[in-house]
Amino acid sequence: MSSGAEGPGVGIVGTGWGVRTQVPAFRAAGLRVAGIWGHGEAKARRVAAEHGIPFATGEVEALLARPEIALVSVTTPPATHLPIAEAALAMGKHVLCEKPTALDAGEAEALLRASAAHPDRLALIDHELRFVPAFGRLRSLLADGYVGELYHVEASHLSGGRLDPAQRWDWWSDRAQGGGYLGALGSHYLDLLTWLLGRPVSAVRAALATFVPERRDADGTPRPVTADEYALVGLRFGGEGRVPGCLHLSAAVAAAPPHRLLIAGSEGALRYEGRRLLGRKLGAPAEEDLTPAAGAELPDGLRDNDWSLGTVHLGRALRTFLTEDRIEPLARAATFADGLATQRLLDAARASADEGGGWKEL
Repeated sequence: MSSGAEGPGVGIVGTGWGVRTQVPAFRAAGLRVAGIWGHGEAKARRVAAEHGIPFATGEVEALLARPEIALVSVTTPPATHLPIAEAALAMGKHVLCEKPTALDAGEAEALLRASAAHPDRLALIDHELRFVPAFGRLRSLLADGYVGELYHVEASHLSGGRLDPAQRWDWWSDRAQGGGYLGALGSHYLDLLTWLLGRPVSAVRAALATFVPERRDADGTPRPVTADEYALVGLRFGGEGRVPGCLHLSAAVAAAPPHRLLIAGSEGALRYEGRRLLGRKLGAPAEEDLTPAAGAELPDGLRDNDWSLGTVHLGRALRTFLTEDRIEPLARAATFADGLATQRLLDAARASADEGGGWKEL
């Protein structure tokens, strides 16, 4: 496979997810990672040296000014997305922005306005689950009527990511900076469900919880945890009928089961669990395995999960666009308009939780 040594380059803003997942996945897809921004020049240079990235800087403007960088991936915390993405678009760069889109719908609306002012630039949200082959097939099966009339939808993602009370306090623990499990994982599932079903959410209600009330920051100072570590979200989907659904998220489960989707209807059900897509038609004796081939090999060292696989496939679509000027492979990508729709759901869910869990119409 091509290493992406030639052609348009990608600049990564951030040294977390962007380095752990995007750098190896994008390279596997044939993209060239041409530069990186880190918090501080020394950190940026250290990370660049470790990962063979030719340019490093502690100034975002310096990265955006590089002529060899055609696309900028913004992987910093949500509170920084708006100014960085706006600046990148103004500098003539294509933008891939991490989720959640922004701190709130107001900022997401500003991002959408910025993208509308530069219609020749890509302005995408990094909802890479849309590019996982199993979810593409699930969407096609639903469109073909596999389950019949939709009855209800369920999704869950349980992990132990915030279970250890010794885990350090950082922006992820701070609601004011966009931290919390609802934004980090809920944004993915809310986007995925609306994309799979082809219908928006018309109402939402939520209960949020924080289990570890205080953590120590990098200096050892105790800081309050204001972001959620648990979310239970009720959904009503628009379109024909009022399809109910629920989303269950927890970052405080030891030995957590795999994430799971269930879409049930009058003629059958589709279930995604343990990296397998299973279906059962009404009256059938058992489920059938409908899992498609992964369609890509993950590079060594990349965590074997749907997010990694989706990032490789997204990288391939981005490479085709950047090198061949073909937009078709990006048809399923989440736009800034999709990001705004999901941000409004997140805002409504938080408002519901703050006010006692009642329904919020959208």
